[in-house]
Amino acid sequence: MKYRILIFCISILFGCKKDNLIEMPLTSGGQEKNTWQKLDKYWNIDLNIENSFVNDNILYLISDGALIAIDSNNNLVNYTPILYKLSPAFYYKPTYNEKYVVQVNSDKRSIFVFEFKNPQINKRILIDPNYPIDAFGQLSSNNKLIIGLNTNKTILLSFKNNENEISYTVDTIQTNSKSSRIYSTGENHFITAIDQWTTKYNNNASTFESIGNFRISNSITINDTIYATLFWTRSSGDGLIFSTDNGATWTHLISNIRLDYYYLHKLQNDMLFSFYRSIFRLRFDFTKGTYTFSQINNKGLLENLNQEEVNSIVKLGDKVFASTSKGLYFAYYESIK
Repeated sequence: MKYRILIFCISILFGCKKDNLIEMPLTSGGQEKNTWQKLDKYWNIDLNIENSFVNDNILYLISDGALIAIDSNNNLVNYTPILYKLSPAFYYKPTYNEKYVVQVNSDKRSIFVFEFKNPQINKRILIDPNYPIDAFGQLSSNNKLIIGLNTNKTILLSFKNNENEISYTVDTIQTNSKSSRIYSTGENHFITAIDQWTTKYNNNASTFESIGNFRISNSITINDTIYATLFWTRSSGDGLIFSTDNGATWTHLISNIRLDYYYLHKLQNDMLFSFYRSIFRLRFDFTKGTYTFSQINNKGLLENLNQEEVNSIVKLGDKVFASTSKGLYFAYYESIK
């Protein structure tokens, strides 16, 4: 395996296409099945959908103050108001694992945790009365969460369900600088501060360890490989890096492409990037060490709207759903493959 990775990395250095494929022209069919369609028959307003995920063949949407469940036939299963509404000005998204959803409240000093199948089981947790939440990771499978405050302090939150009541512990981890970005994949937590390189949180030692001279902008895991985009790094270059050992070591996969403002989404074994209204697919030819970065069919998706964002992309049945700041869109998977 290591030998194949080495050969692949060498081929990347010498064989990758350096053309600016981000500006490839869009080609799409004009038939209805080849067009994104807006799903809004259950509400008469443009919902700001912050996040979405699929569990047990149900699509869950987290919108302004509500948890919405839809089945694979686009039927509304449930619409449940949640107690604390996200402030539109607060851009950190709710996160989820197999059981819980976490959101940052509008006061920026507390979070709200609830079970997405039983929203009545919930808890408002005050993180710190003195400093606002500045960075927010993803909830790991063992219900641990890293939260950065707007001071030299990082919070490790652990919680569990105890007789239909959520209990929690809050531990403070001292850091040398203010956290600005936190990205989590599985059990890994990567913290990137404005004035220092990326570090990885060591759960066993409760410390942060440097993982390289680059700043992670976004991350995603596909088939046990972590991919991360970089933002302006000065010495190491923008682009995409990957790790096959849970973030201990990293290899540059693509250099000299600005990917830092893109959201990353996993769709099957593809990596999708979204930037406002446009969605791109990144694919690798591992035998040749080349890649293509091309726009998928975006016809009908947020057309004629200005600067609206695609927040999450998921697959349910034969459809792909895009949650946006102006509502829910869907397309047939075959039309964007």
